[in-house]
Amino acid sequence: MEEKLLFMQHLNMPELTVISQEYETNCQNAGGTAEQCDDTFWAAGPSAGAATDAVLVNGMSQPVLTIEANKWYRFRMIFAAVDAVISPWVDGCTIQLLAKDGVYLHTIPRTITATYMGPGSRVSRRLGHLLPGRQL
Repeated sequence: MEEKLLFMQHLNMPELTVISQEYETNCQNAGGTAEQCDDTFWAAGPSAGAATDAVLVNGMSQPVLTIEANKWYRFRMIFAAVDAVISPWVDGCTIQLLAKDGVYLHTIPRTITATYMGPGSRVSRRLGHLLPGRQL
């Protein structure tokens, strides 16, 4: 079975901006210069659009993954978050659960109709797609 690795990462952008600004303040209060304490990545907030929550999949905000019809794939998925949950799902596919947090289920595969991943969750799923030329 072909494997697909999905690293899903939740970014609470408003909270990351606040934390970064607090870091800059604390750094300067501890004797650092503004230049030494400047967090150019998070402190200024978003460079475009609104400061909202975001989920990245393999580092992309709108990933595309092409799969073939009538073929099973093994999806190894990790969800990195602090305060969020996610319910990844693919319409038109049969999804079977193989393992949770690196431990195989006693009986596999188990067909599932819903999915849930909390902070730090790891799952291994088997996905079969019946429609031709699907992009996820």
